[in-house]
Amino acid sequence: MELDLARLFAVLDRHKVAYVLIGGIAAVYHGSPFPTEDVDIAPQTDRANLARLAAALAELDARTLDFAERAAKVPVELQQLNKRSVHRAMEIMGARAAMRAGTEIQALAFTTEASRAYMSTFRRDGGSVKAQLDQRDTTFGDYRTKKE
Repeated sequence: MELDLARLFAVLDRHKVAYVLIGGIAAVYHGSPFPTEDVDIAPQTDRANLARLAAALAELDARTLDFAERAAKVPVELQQLNKRSVHRAMEIMGARAAMRAGTEIQALAFTTEASRAYMSTFRRDGGSVKAQLDQRDTTFGDYRTKKE
């Protein structure tokens, strides 16, 4: 199942859900080369916002149920072993410690004016994540956007 970020953000925005993007996808937005296949958000926890989030999730429900049905076909003990294997590899690489250390800084970064302006381009322009990141990173000429 392909991750449709544009649709996800559009639905959250349409329902006026207040949230902070966290986890792997937040790291990707900040230039991490490690891909992710899920989205983690931390919603504002007041009742009104949680009600708006529930409505947004209901709109996205069909894809959620499809994924849950597919995941349910994998035996639990295999899921547990896979998760343990991934966590051990991340621990060896130091990635888990780096993610824990970076989470607080990412949360703080999302409160800055520059970050809010940048994130608003995703909602306003509705373009692909790759196109938005390319536009951001072209001035740096790094490995992502360097023309050979």
